[in-house]
Amino acid sequence: MKLAFLNIGGAELILIIVAILLIVAIGRYGKDSALGYWGSILLAIFTTPVIAFIVITFLKFRKSS
Repeated sequence: MKLAFLNIGGAELILIIVAILLIVAIGRYGKDSALGYWGSILLAIFTTPVIAFIVITFLKFRKSS
């Protein structure tokens, strides 16, 4: 399967879908942190989802202490 006008194959399409799902999962995980849902999503977009997960986990750990 290839989207001809975007020149995107099947593997790229799967990677894009996985990245979007990962960003939404970071938002749901961080919705009760200091950043909130949209702050967590913006953090995951502007950094990487792994760094966003570490930052949100640190904020949630600090908040519960």
